[in-house]
Amino acid sequence: MSLRSIAIRLSVTVSVIVALIVAGCGGGPKLVPVSGVVTLDGEPLEGATLSFVPAAGNVLATAGSDVSGPNGNFMMTYKGRNGLSPGTYRVLVSKTEEIEPPKNFQVPPEFAKASFEKQLMGLTKETIPPQSFEHEIEVPEDGATDFALDFKSKEKS
Repeated sequence: MSLRSIAIRLSVTVSVIVALIVAGCGGGPKLVPVSGVVTLDGEPLEGATLSFVPAAGNVLATAGSDVSGPNGNFMMTYKGRNGLSPGTYRVLVSKTEEIEPPKNFQVPPEFAKASFEKQLMGLTKETIPPQSFEHEIEVPEDGATDFALDFKSKEKS
């Protein structure tokens, strides 16, 4: 085998490998913007965790989440990227707040910012137990930035 044919085979092999890598690293599924405002009984809901759970029939399952801002605003993200794939989603919302620890109770420094551990120690309360939006929502092909999600208090349902 000549040096020239080895060089040609090597360059073809490298080209194929590069093409496969580029095709496989397309950055994931196509995402479209998904944002809006969440309210509880018509009032903006700050600090709530929103989760968009893909319906079983979605072609791509891109579950997303966000914590609502001061005006109840949210913007869904999927694996650190803004947006979700178009399709049908069920929306879940919950909110947990920290409570004052009992007198003489010291929170270990390593748990000072760890909300899960605080939940285990009984230092949080669910101000809004996890609840589902009463119907599924559709994320259109070009996305939507005007979702208005109003949840009702369990007492007002």
